Amino acid sequence: MNKIFLLKALNQITKHFQEIAPDGTQPNLNTTIMKEFEFILPPLALQEKFKLIVDNINEAKKANADALVGAESLFNSICLRAFRGDLALNKVA
Repeated sequence: MNKIFLLKALNQITKHFQEIAPDGTQPNLNTTIMKEFEFILPPLALQEKFKLIVDNINEAKKANADALVGAESLFNSICLRAFRGDLALNKVA
C-alpha cells in the first residue's frame, strides 16, 4: 500500500466518522457504524498515480506560496519607496 494514499484515506475516514458519529457529550462510534463502513483499496498502480497527483499539487502549492512571498516583498519595497518619496510619477498627457 502506498503511504501517501493510506495517509489521505485515513484523513478522509476520520472526517467521515466525525460527521456520522452520534452526537452526545462525546461522539461515539459503535460496532454497527464500523461494520457498515467499506474501505476501498484500489490497485497499487492507481495508488501510485494518486501519489503523483498529490505530489504535483503540493509542488504547485509551494510554488504559489513562494510567489506570494516574492510579491509581498516587492509590494513592501514599493511601499517603502513611495513613503520615502523615491517613486517617480509618470503622468500621461
